[in-house]
Amino acid sequence: MPSLLAGLARIAALVVTGPAAVACSAHTAGAISSFERAPELEADLSLTIDRIDVRHGALRISATMEDGSPDVSILLGPTCDSREVGHGIATRVTFTWNLTKDELARAIECSLVVKVRAVDDDGRRIRRQAAVPVGVILVADEAVSPRFMGHETHGPTTRLTFTTPTRATRIAVGGGIFGAEDDGDDEAAGTYTAHFLVGNDDLAHAVLARRALTVQGTPFPATVSIANLTLDVTEPTPTEDTGDG
Repeated sequence: MPSLLAGLARIAALVVTGPAAVACSAHTAGAISSFERAPELEADLSLTIDRIDVRHGALRISATMEDGSPDVSILLGPTCDSREVGHGIATRVTFTWNLTKDELARAIECSLVVKVRAVDDDGRRIRRQAAVPVGVILVADEAVSPRFMGHETHGPTTRLTFTTPTRATRIAVGGGIFGAEDDGDDEAAGTYTAHFLVGNDDLAHAVLARRALTVQGTPFPATVSIANLTLDVTEPTPTEDTGDG
């Protein structure tokens, strides 16, 4: 009989506490659902590119963040489709990211956006992001001719402009040959101007393969700038002389 009474007492306790436990569980689920529905706050992300190098045929970018997060994603800029590119690892303060040749070519066209998601000190979800400019650069010696005058990137191609002592008809880029888009001459200065339309994928290949572009036998090492830093290509792989006249 005592054991029967003890069993009935335990059942009564469960009946009494059961609704309270269910209420507690519902409250917790409601709090989580409310947190998930709360809109993300948006803020600027402060970051510094610390190093750029080439590893295993890909461009490796190392950076330091302020108020960052391990939840990092890198996307193409808003002029493109804003899809995620590359892969890497991240902590709250740093990330290291790798871009393939094709991804670098798109980044030359569209630049990049770094996004991190975190929870601030008040428990609010926050998304920080930073625009990261990307540009291709030709390393040129201004004391020699031909001279590199500048470039313009439009969509998947980049227009390179040179002045030369004689008419230039082609440029060698990573093993490929591109003809001059158009040219003109300045009789007073005794120079010619040549424009070459080169695919960004060819420029990306030249950067990653450490191959210089060549105009009239003069090499122009190709490099890339990521925000505040430029890839060091002081010792590019030698290129063959195309014999361009």
